[in-house]
Amino acid sequence: MFSIGKDTKFLGIAKNLYIIYQKMDSLMKFKKSSYELSMKMFLLLKSAQKKRFLCLKINAILVPLHPN
Repeated sequence: MFSIGKDTKFLGIAKNLYIIYQKMDSLMKFKKSSYELSMKMFLLLKSAQKKRFLCLKINAILVPLHPN
């Protein structure tokens, strides 16, 4: 049979483990949202680089045609 002290100690350990689990769960959700955010930023950057490259190509074509 368990004594009251042992039961209280077990409940304290279980509570601490549950708190740790909640913190890990929220951390994983944050990591997931952080990963999604970084992927969106990467795709935006890639899109901006493509547009910049296209502008550079257009300028390379138009500059020799410009009468100066």
